[in-house]
Amino acid sequence: MKVIPLKKNKFLLRYRDENGKQREKIINGSKSAANAMACKIENEVYELRLFPEKKLQRILFKDIAQKYWLIHGKTTKSAEKLIYQYNKIVEYFKDKQAHQITTEDIQIFYNYMSEKDSPSTANHYLATIKAIFNKADKLGIYTGRNPCKGVDKKENNPPREKYLTKEEIRKIITEAPARLKPIIACALMTGMRRGEILNLDWQDINFETNIIYIHTSKSGKQRKIPMISSLKNVFLQLGPQKTGKIFSISTPAFRFAIRKYLNTLGLEDFRFHDLRHSFASLFESETSQTMALQEIMGHSNANLTKRYTHLSSQHLTKSINTLDPFFEEIINPKESLAKNSNAEFLLSKKTNDTKI
Repeated sequence: MKVIPLKKNKFLLRYRDENGKQREKIINGSKSAANAMACKIENEVYELRLFPEKKLQRILFKDIAQKYWLIHGKTTKSAEKLIYQYNKIVEYFKDKQAHQITTEDIQIFYNYMSEKDSPSTANHYLATIKAIFNKADKLGIYTGRNPCKGVDKKENNPPREKYLTKEEIRKIITEAPARLKPIIACALMTGMRRGEILNLDWQDINFETNIIYIHTSKSGKQRKIPMISSLKNVFLQLGPQKTGKIFSISTPAFRFAIRKYLNTLGLEDFRFHDLRHSFASLFESETSQTMALQEIMGHSNANLTKRYTHLSSQHLTKSINTLDPFFEEIINPKESLAKNSNAEFLLSKKTNDTKI
C-alpha cells in the first residue's frame, strides 16, 4: 500500500486487491485521513483473501440482476414485457447490496405494486425478483437465503371478461386510425395476441391455403389459424411482400397509440387483449365449437376455453330444443298426438287452400 501526496489535502492510494490486481483510489482530506483509509483498505483486502466468500456479500443487487437479464431474461419469449419489470425492480433497489435486501424490503415493494397496480402484477414482479436471486445462487455470485421466501402474496385477480358487442366491434374497426385498423381487425378476426400480431411476417401467411402460421406462441407450441376472406382482403390492401414484418410499429409505440384510441371511444378500462376475448365470445356464440376455439386460441388447457361457453347458451338452447318433439312423444303421448293431429290438419288445410 502506497500513500502518494498529489497536492494539498489530496492523496493517491495505490494498492493490490484480493486478486492481486493493482488499484488506485483518490482521497480528499488530511494525511491522517488518507492513512486511515489506507489501513482500512488493507484490512479489507486481507480479510477477503482469508474469507473469499465475504466478497459475494458485497455484490450489488443491480449486478446480479444484470447477470440474470443477460443470461436468461433477454432470451425469453416475453422479453419485451420482462424488460419493463426488470427496469422498475432495479430502479427501486438501486445500489443496495444483494445480501442487505430483506424479506421485509421485498414485502414493502410487493405491497406497493399491489396497491399501485394489482395483485396479479405484484405477483409477476415477485416472481422476477425471486428468479434473479435463484439465478445468482446457481451462478455462485450470491450466497444466502432468497429474501422472496416468506413474502405474503395475494391471489391473482379473477380473469377479466370484457367483450365487445357486434355494434361495438363494427365501430372500433371502422373508426380506427389507418395505422391501427388492420391490427385491430386481425385481433378481432383471429383472436391472436398482441405480440403474435406485431411479430407477424409475410412469410407466416399462405394466401393460397388461407392459413396464418404462429411459430412462437405463449404456450410454446406452433399453431395454424384459418384466415377468413375479410381478413385476407385487409392483408392484400397492405401490399403483401415476400418477407419482412407486416406491421412496422414498435410495441411501446403501439401501446401508446391503442390506449389513446380506446380512450377516445370511452373505453378507458378496455385493453387490447380484450379484443381476443371478444373474438372468442363471438366465435362461441355463433358456432358453439369449443374444441375448435381452443385450437384457434392456442389454449393448452381446455378450462381456459370453457369460460366462453356460457356465451353460447342461446345457441345451445336452440340446438337442444330439436330433441323436444321426440321426448315429448314419450313423456306426454296424448298431448303430442294432439299437437301432431293439429299440425297435420293445418298442413292439409294450407295444401287445399293452395290448390283452390
